Amino acid sequence: MPEAGRLPRSWALWAAASLLALLQGCASLPPPAERAPSAAIPASANEVLGRIAAQSVPPGASSGFRPLPLSAWSMDARLTLVRNAQKTLDLQYYLLQNDFTGHTLLRAVRDAALRGVRVRLLVDDLYTADSDRMLLAFAAYPNVEVRLFNPFPSGRSFALTRWVMALGDFSRVNHRMHNKMLIADGAFAVAGGRNIADEYFFSSNFVDFDLLIAGEAVPHLAAIFDNYWNSPRIYPLHALETSRKPPLELQADFEQLSADAVSAYPSPPPDKPDLLGYLPLTAAPAAQAAPRPHRRVLRRPREGQRACRGRQ
Repeated sequence: MPEAGRLPRSWALWAAASLLALLQGCASLPPPAERAPSAAIPASANEVLGRIAAQSVPPGASSGFRPLPLSAWSMDARLTLVRNAQKTLDLQYYLLQNDFTGHTLLRAVRDAALRGVRVRLLVDDLYTADSDRMLLAFAAYPNVEVRLFNPFPSGRSFALTRWVMALGDFSRVNHRMHNKMLIADGAFAVAGGRNIADEYFFSSNFVDFDLLIAGEAVPHLAAIFDNYWNSPRIYPLHALETSRKPPLELQADFEQLSADAVSAYPSPPPDKPDLLGYLPLTAAPAAQAAPRPHRRVLRRPREGQRACRGRQ
């Protein structure tokens, strides 16, 4: 009777495989939407950060840098740039978590958007199952656009279902974006190894390093951002996640969701300098490198130069 015992198991396996194939067949990304290319706004002496950046680069140097080995310095640098931005903020991260750190940074960026600053936020879709609600509410504010790199097409509520529904497209979804940078008014950037999550700022589990950057290196970083932002691998958040709530209700959701960060990193009094200060920066040669959005190919820096590239 072993033959009879095998039949139900084989049928069960066939049914499971058929169901999985059916689900995967339904899991496809929407067709790319027509959208006008968007470009970084260069630094200008008309903005505060543009003037400070021009004064911060050492004489005779093309770029200036300040190491940010401590997480407190790194977050303060980001918040100081965001709070002083007047034209544009570009943020690109592998991980932007729905936690205290993520709430703190996004609330500051939200405040900048309400001042009229253009905000472009690009996040890898790998870990957004826990932050889609936060991102959708954040994107409801004026002057804010959120896009996702190489997104999962379905099963988006849970990480496991995302991968199950995308097994037939594994080679694509296995290509992730590890870039980590924030650019303010085209004048300053913070780039390096830290993602935006509590474990990178309130834990010793990760020993990461960032740089505060000014000068000619910043437009090169901005070009890397634009290359990703305008890539066919990038999808607007609203093409994958929607809500029936009107924008004002979504904004109220964001306010409530991020309320734990209200007292975090308070703005310094007007008569006090920020924690870091900006003058002077250290001169150093550098080259910027990043994987291409559609290929895992790295440009190697020329001999004698260092690559400003974060830990993956």
